[in-house]
Amino acid sequence: MFPEIELMISKLVLNFNSISSARKLQLDELACHLKLALSSSNKLNLLFVCTHNSRRSHMGQLWGRLAANYYKVENANSFSAGTEVTELNSNVIDMLQNNGFMVSTIQNVLNPAYVIEFGVNQSLTCFSKLIDHEANPRRDFFALMMCTEAEANCPFVAGAIHRFGLPFDDPKAYDYTLKVSDAYLSTFEEIGVQILYLFNQIKHENN
Repeated sequence: MFPEIELMISKLVLNFNSISSARKLQLDELACHLKLALSSSNKLNLLFVCTHNSRRSHMGQLWGRLAANYYKVENANSFSAGTEVTELNSNVIDMLQNNGFMVSTIQNVLNPAYVIEFGVNQSLTCFSKLIDHEANPRRDFFALMMCTEAEANCPFVAGAIHRFGLPFDDPKAYDYTLKVSDAYLSTFEEIGVQILYLFNQIKHENN
C-alpha cells in the first residue's frame, strides 16, 4: 500500500478502544459469522449498503479491501450498493485524494465510474449501483447496512446469508460548510477503525 495509507492504518488500529462496547458486541457477533463462512467455503463476500451508494457504503467497501489486505485475510471481497442510484459523491473523492489515494475517472457520465488506487497494482472501481447490479454478488454474501434509512427500507436482502445493521452518521450534513473536509475524513476514519477491528477479530479467531 501507499505509505500515507499504511500510516493511517497503523494509527487507526491503535484506536480500537474508541469503539463503544455495544458496537464491539455487534462486530464480534459479525466476526463469528464471517469466520464460519470462511471456514466452510474459503470465501467471504461483504456488500456494504446505504440508500444512495454515494458516501458511507463506498467507504465501507474500500475499508473492506484495505482491512483484508492489512490482515492478509485471503478470498475476502468487498462490494457496495444502494436502494437508489446516484453517484459517488465528490467530497468522498476529494477526501481520498487528500489522504494518499489516487483517483481517476474511467467513465465520465452522469454516474461516473472511478478507479481508486491504494497501492501498486491495488485498486477498486467504484460507482453508484443497486443491490442486484451485475457487479455485485447475487448470493452467499453478507449485507452490512451502513445507514438506518437503508436498514429500514430494505428489511430483506435477497441472496444474503445474513443482514447486519452497522449505521454511521452521514457526513452529508456538512456539505457546503467549512467543516466538510473534517467531517468526511472523520466518518472515513470511524468506519475504518470498526472494519479494521472486525478483520482483526476474524484474523485472531482464525489463528
